[in-house]
Amino acid sequence: MIPKRFEIATVLLLLSPLSSGFGLWLIFQAGTLVASNAADMITVAQTGVGVFFFILGFPLFFTSIGVFASKDGVEAKKWVRWLGRLKPKIENGDRSPVSSGKNRVYAMVILLVVFIQAILLVPGIGEDRQYPLNQFYGLFSSLWYFYVLATGLGGFILIYYRRPGGYIPAIIMSLLSIGTTVPDVLGLLPPSAPTLRTTVLILSVLPLVILLVYVSWRALQTNVSGASSSSFFLEKGNVEFKRLQPSGSSGMQFYACFGVRGIPKGDALIRLNQNEAIGTSPIKSLTCTPRMSQSQGTAVEKSTMMVRIVSLFRILRNRII
Repeated sequence: MIPKRFEIATVLLLLSPLSSGFGLWLIFQAGTLVASNAADMITVAQTGVGVFFFILGFPLFFTSIGVFASKDGVEAKKWVRWLGRLKPKIENGDRSPVSSGKNRVYAMVILLVVFIQAILLVPGIGEDRQYPLNQFYGLFSSLWYFYVLATGLGGFILIYYRRPGGYIPAIIMSLLSIGTTVPDVLGLLPPSAPTLRTTVLILSVLPLVILLVYVSWRALQTNVSGASSSSFFLEKGNVEFKRLQPSGSSGMQFYACFGVRGIPKGDALIRLNQNEAIGTSPIKSLTCTPRMSQSQGTAVEKSTMMVRIVSLFRILRNRII
């Protein structure tokens, strides 16, 4: 199952061009009214709203990339903090594993080839059509081109740094390329149908992006399944550790084996549980007998058994993981 924060990042990434495109449309509508000498307060307000939505698309885009790059829910929350009351609810768990394997290499190679082909489709290089920037469709087409390219570039950087969230922008870029290439080749998009050279360049991208969707999906499923199994063992280990925790005076003696004075509470207890679950909590001694061991008899044996059970369980769990 894909982590919820990746689903939220996907929604933010798709909202980015919608917000900027809508704002750009409002700006052009207001400019048309100004050109016809029909400017009034409504036109000024329309321009202001258009500028707001146009600019809003950029933080939405970078926020989505940041959430994709996050290792867990704690880092993801920092990226959506600026949304205030509108920020989505993200759980603290779901730590992502490190992306590796041959699918990672395949995805990076395909993305590099797609980038080269995208550069060849720049107007004046491989694209024979002209997109006038003084018209809405020309400016929006340029904005859309850079959005798709930036999405793929963000995915490439995240995959390079072994972040599994980078495969989702790669999939989105591929699907957007397929969704715009087919209507463009059929001549359904302005300004006109492409020439033969442009058509060949556009169609050469289709097999690569389809293969990129397959490779990225396989890599994403592999990483998510690995994260789910690791989270299962960590959760079971944390529950077992809590079950073995004593209380009272015996609890102080128990936690002394981990180099902790007294009985930890709150964040200190959570941190100790997490460290023990992943096998990083230091244990002074497996026998860890209390100071008054000669007079306590059975208590010494009970405390020793608890520490041995926790340590043995941790070793076996780490072997399994």
